Amino acid sequence: MLKKSSFHHFSSPILNPIIFYSYRNDSASSNIWLKRQKDDPYVKKRNETGLRSRSAFKLVEIDEKINLFRKCLVAIDLGASPGGWTQISLDLMKKRNKFSPQISPFVIAVDTREMEAIHNVKFIHGDATDEKIIPEIKNILQNKGPVNVVMSDMAPNFSGDHFRDHIIQMSLASSSLNITKNVLEKGG
Repeated sequence: MLKKSSFHHFSSPILNPIIFYSYRNDSASSNIWLKRQKDDPYVKKRNETGLRSRSAFKLVEIDEKINLFRKCLVAIDLGASPGGWTQISLDLMKKRNKFSPQISPFVIAVDTREMEAIHNVKFIHGDATDEKIIPEIKNILQNKGPVNVVMSDMAPNFSGDHFRDHIIQMSLASSSLNITKNVLEKGG
């Protein structure tokens, strides 16, 4: 992140105020990250399309290869915040399927971090590793039908301790599998 000392304020009658960012007082890793973000074509594409995350384009590529959202009406997005996968999954479900006007694709999004509302999405602010999430998901599904796709982009906050981070990542994968076993329709 940029430090306060790296902000340079500039004022002019036409452009007031403008903040220029300097990389000189930041750590080398921050500078590398900022440069990578500035040059990343997916970040640019995300900004142009209004998607919430650049990772949404990964999901589009997966769908193009395996038709993930073909015949999909209900999906679950684990680790959903900020909502890029949720947004694009709804778009892909509409694109891949012909729904009657009374039927709309639906996503249940789960995350420990808050997420801005999206139409046809039920957000659960909770931890997917908590066993209480499965009954909550099943309760929402009572009126929605079977789940066709469960997707997860969950990741731990990496500590730098590779062993610890690996254990947490495996726990998240195990929780994703447990949720999938409990809610995914046969053949989903």
